[in-house]
Amino acid sequence: MVKKSSIYENNIVTITKATYGNDTYFPDHFHDRTAISFVLEGNINETVNNIDTLGGIANVIIKPAKTIHRDVYANSCSIICIYLNNESELNYSAQDVFKDWGWIQSVDNYFFLKKILQSKNEEDQLKGIEDFANYFRDKKSQINFKTPPEWLNELKFILDTSYNESLTSTALAKEFNIHPVYMARVFNAYYGQSIKSYINVLKTNGAMASILNEEAKLAHVAYENGYSDQSHLNRKFKNITGLTPKQFKSLTK
Repeated sequence: MVKKSSIYENNIVTITKATYGNDTYFPDHFHDRTAISFVLEGNINETVNNIDTLGGIANVIIKPAKTIHRDVYANSCSIICIYLNNESELNYSAQDVFKDWGWIQSVDNYFFLKKILQSKNEEDQLKGIEDFANYFRDKKSQINFKTPPEWLNELKFILDTSYNESLTSTALAKEFNIHPVYMARVFNAYYGQSIKSYINVLKTNGAMASILNEEAKLAHVAYENGYSDQSHLNRKFKNITGLTPKQFKSLTK
């Protein structure tokens, strides 16, 4: 099952929101326009040039126009996608970034999503997209390409799938028979942020997906995503996105 609708469209961008049911599969295809996809929840296994990449919550994907790819979606994958309608209007540096397919996962992705959603005119939208392209390029250059230890992969899987539960560093470290300080240092070295900040990003992503899909009242959204109450949700959500949940909802109707 696919649920997709348009949020906004002008000469510069078309912005859509979509939710894909478990095991939704799209065989080889391409888009006429370059797409920037913000993954809010769930997982996507994307294949480009016979290389499979599994991404999910808090990822941003750049897919250049005409890039042939196939996708398998899982865990009710929710995405906000920005299609570039007039890429030639961007500066050359941004155009260069959008020539290559790529992924990043970062705590700061949603600053740029907010900036583009809130833009009042086409000039501001172009500036927001160019700022994001610069950020994407810098973030890609900082990625640690060393293979993470197996325990770190397992830890990240636990965080990605259980972020709405009560997780403590002591209990997580005990799971892998390592010291909490060592665990935190290695996690930061590979992912560029603390475990606590990463969990906060995951919770916010889950809340964004719930709001996007109009699943429930905010009190229920808070409970389902591991917040103590609606006030806690409001505070943490705004810290990461720069928006209150209600403001985000109004921007993505």
